[in-house]
Amino acid sequence: MQQLINVILSILLFGFIIFFHELGHFLAARLFGVGVVSFSLGMGPKILSVERGGTEYAIRAVPFGGFCAMCGEDEAAEKLSPDDFNAHAPWQRFLILIAGACFNFLLAFLFAAVLLVQTGVDKPYIGKLMPGMPAEAAGLKPGDRILAVNGSKATFFRDVSLQLQFHAGEPVTFRYETAEGELRTVTVTPQYLEEQGGYYTGIVSAGSTPVKDPLSLVYYAAGEVNLNIRMAIQSVRMLVKGAVSPKNLTGPVGIVQAISDNMDAARPYGLRAVLLSLLSFGLLLSANLGVMNLLPLPALDGGRALLTAVEAVIRRPLNRKIEAMVHTAGFALLMGLMLYVLWNDVMRIVQHTGF
Repeated sequence: MQQLINVILSILLFGFIIFFHELGHFLAARLFGVGVVSFSLGMGPKILSVERGGTEYAIRAVPFGGFCAMCGEDEAAEKLSPDDFNAHAPWQRFLILIAGACFNFLLAFLFAAVLLVQTGVDKPYIGKLMPGMPAEAAGLKPGDRILAVNGSKATFFRDVSLQLQFHAGEPVTFRYETAEGELRTVTVTPQYLEEQGGYYTGIVSAGSTPVKDPLSLVYYAAGEVNLNIRMAIQSVRMLVKGAVSPKNLTGPVGIVQAISDNMDAARPYGLRAVLLSLLSFGLLLSANLGVMNLLPLPALDGGRALLTAVEAVIRRPLNRKIEAMVHTAGFALLMGLMLYVLWNDVMRIVQHTGF
């Protein structure tokens, strides 16, 4: 029963994030007078639908995905109606195309704000040092505040973890402030620990502190979104470089499984912990969906926005037929990738459960 509840809550969270993404496109289209043919949550056959103001609002059978279909969006018509997508100025189309990702970042910000109010912020202070580790040998002490890691500003203690994760085994340069207010810089080479299976410098967080005022809440919530965006970009870079196997890609099924596992881990600590786990995953997913949709690839919002920007620069429309062919080919490749990821998700679950 608990597993079923986990799956339902995971699907609802995933669906809400997609809904919010499509809502961004929908509201931007309405703002600029672009007609919306269909606003659908889910993919596949319609379960129920209603028409209002020339727009069909529908819920479809497959709960992963959704779309906001606009008038004349993929058509190469010689005559355009005033409410057609392609009848509008490139800058308006550009804003409509990136609105979905912007709404994902907005949602991630809202999730982050709620989490910070509930859990506080992990400021980059050193709480203690692991004895005999490189950080202790380099002269770092409890109470020191990490200001930057490898030249990147450290807003959270997790900024340190992020650098270690994506630059495993490489020397790490800390710019820090001592408890006495002295600014120092030191380079530390992480040590591999067999038991933990990773590289560590030996510094331990001082824990979370409450967020005391609205301005700090906005600052740290924006920092949370920025951190998650950087994590997503780094993951894409590692995939492109071949440092991460495509087999590690996770799709909707794998995401639902991961959310469910997190909820199971949080359940012994009570309902509050479960809800915070959901919010944390929602923040991660929403920021990642925003980044992935802005990748400059055909069929994705980022690829379409890039072509619209090119059109604005050259000051003439692109060949709509060729553009449609590019997006169709991109969509076919995207569907192929999704099937590959789905297969990986299913095989991971099968191996995990032992079936």
